[in-house]
Amino acid sequence: MNYAVQVVTSSDCNSINLGIWIPAIISILTLIINITFYIFIAPKITSRYQRKDKMFEICSEFMSYLSNVVSLTSFSGVPTKIRNYCLQIHLMFLSGTAPDPLATQMENIFKMVQQRKDISEATEISEWETTYRDAVRSLREELSKYTGFFK
Repeated sequence: MNYAVQVVTSSDCNSINLGIWIPAIISILTLIINITFYIFIAPKITSRYQRKDKMFEICSEFMSYLSNVVSLTSFSGVPTKIRNYCLQIHLMFLSGTAPDPLATQMENIFKMVQQRKDISEATEISEWETTYRDAVRSLREELSKYTGFFK
């Protein structure tokens, strides 16, 4: 019987240990990085996306409603519904108030619709509709800064 005896030196033991430990350390570091990402970073990204998606939904409904206001004959309840949409948009911001150009434009739309309730002459209605459409277009452009995806 031939029994081969291999002599292992201390340098061979160190290389064998490093060969095992380096991949193990890399795996553990990767695991720690992944856990850290999913605990701390992923919820922030998800929350930001959900808020932007909710803002987009509110603004889409609001703009759709505003585009139908021109064809209405009775304006009872219209200012209240516009105010509700404006409040929802205000609440999407941390301060509870939309930034100045946006807040001012929403307030202008609200006041214009309140004034429309008192207008009865055809020429005044026509002028109001033109001014109203311009104000809604301006509001839409301002809202797109917070909901738009494409440049």
